Amino acid sequence: MKVSFATSPDTGKQTTNVAAYEALLQARHHLYKFSPDSMTRALRSLETALSIDPDYAAALTSMAMYYCRLAEMGAANATETLPRARAAAQRALSLDGGMAGAHAALGVVSAVGDYDWAEAGNHFRRALELDSVSAEVIAPYAVYYLKPQGRLEEALDELKRWLQRDPLSIIARNDCAWNLQMMRQHEDCVAMAEETLNLEPNDGFSMFCIIDARLAQERYTEAIVMAEKAAQVHQQWIVPLAFLGISYARSGRPADARRVMAEMHAMSAKSGYLHANAVAAVHVALGEMDMAADLLDQAIEQRELIITNLKVWPLYDDFRSHPRYSALLKKMNLA
Repeated sequence: MKVSFATSPDTGKQTTNVAAYEALLQARHHLYKFSPDSMTRALRSLETALSIDPDYAAALTSMAMYYCRLAEMGAANATETLPRARAAAQRALSLDGGMAGAHAALGVVSAVGDYDWAEAGNHFRRALELDSVSAEVIAPYAVYYLKPQGRLEEALDELKRWLQRDPLSIIARNDCAWNLQMMRQHEDCVAMAEETLNLEPNDGFSMFCIIDARLAQERYTEAIVMAEKAAQVHQQWIVPLAFLGISYARSGRPADARRVMAEMHAMSAKSGYLHANAVAAVHVALGEMDMAADLLDQAIEQRELIITNLKVWPLYDDFRSHPRYSALLKKMNLA
């Protein structure tokens, strides 16, 4: 008879091995910290769990979400990681059809991998029927399904419900702050992000929330200070460089923005993958809208998860008058 070490509805299912369970807990701790280093640690722990118990459905579910989050970070090509997410989620469900997190992962893949929002909705409804409280369901439902469609109030309600259950969760706080930024509630976004930095001083996503808010408020000096810090702390990550380039461009320092963009291209050449959305955002800040449109189109083709925020992200306010904006939204079935 199998025993459960569960602390949430999906955690600990289908294993009798304490070591596998502990490895999964370590993986989930790192998975929701959102940095290149934490993602590497999450993968190692997931591989450990699955090496001990290859049929551990909860670990397979977390592996599926790992691949989704890796794509969200811009650390890998989503056209490669999302099929892996789908495979891991489907295997988890073949072992246990009641894995809510696996249904949620398939919802992400349908939404941002296929731009099939109806099918994504089916997956998320099933996930919520099975488990309406865990982070593995609420986070992707709010971030990858509700928010891209412009359903920001609904997304915030879900995220606040998660945060009430887990007030010290870094990712819950970050997702709330980011949603507030999409709603143009800049000071509320900054306040939450600053509180999170008190808990996790070098958290990259909190830094990005503050930078984005200060850019929207045209408080460029503050944006630059935070962007320079983020780029220094997270040197092997292209996203901090993007925010630094945007901050320089918006503050009237185009030469510095182009220098940063050259660094971004060099980093992309080394990895073999261009995070097109990140580069596009710098071109928007420089006023180079046609170049930005080409790169945004590439980001859509590459299924970059962050591009699904095109409809709601203040960073793209200046781009929305471009003739290709509506067509880009239609390409993602968001218009």
